[in-house]
Amino acid sequence: MLAQAEETGTLAVTAYPTEAESAGAWWADTREPCEGAPALASDRAGRLVVAAIGPEGGLSVTRQRVDQQGMALEAWLRF
Repeated sequence: MLAQAEETGTLAVTAYPTEAESAGAWWADTREPCEGAPALASDRAGRLVVAAIGPEGGLSVTRQRVDQQGMALEAWLRF
């Protein structure tokens, strides 16, 4: 899993589900505002966790949904 701040100021994520980098990366824009580098981690259940700092300095966090397969994310929590 990879994440990046887009030139548009939003966060995008991608994954290599086939584990074959030669297949290329398909970036999905989350439309969540992001300043600087986002952070990725996994929680104790092994789900992906994504964190980003917004343009006003607030922290936004989401994680992988348990009710769907793949990399579907929950709604963003803003702190």
